[in-house]
Amino acid sequence: MTALYTLLPTGELQVRNRCVRDDGRIEQGTGIAQAVRVAGLPGAGRLRVRFLPAWLSWLPNAWGDYWILKLDRDYRVALVGTPNRQYLWLLSRAPQLDEATISTELEYARTLGFDVDRMVRSEH
Repeated sequence: MTALYTLLPTGELQVRNRCVRDDGRIEQGTGIAQAVRVAGLPGAGRLRVRFLPAWLSWLPNAWGDYWILKLDRDYRVALVGTPNRQYLWLLSRAPQLDEATISTELEYARTLGFDVDRMVRSEH
């Protein structure tokens, strides 16, 4: 799976996700992400993301909360999850991560209450 984030002139981010299924089919989704301000925590790293069309933005479940849980100093690896701990992503600018990095990031996520045993690895 790949995720491409592009800054838009509005200050929002365009999010493009692409996944190759086991049968070779490609699934793609394009959405919008907006930064969420957190009182007392400037730069808290929280986004609300919508993959539905703009005219459905008013629906209560149209927006998902994505929290940046951990980010390395060089912005090469990010751990992103939802506050209800149902979804977790380990994102990397490189196509492959070494096993030590993966283990470290997933152990950190486990300490936050995520069920990392449910993680699905994508192949690149």
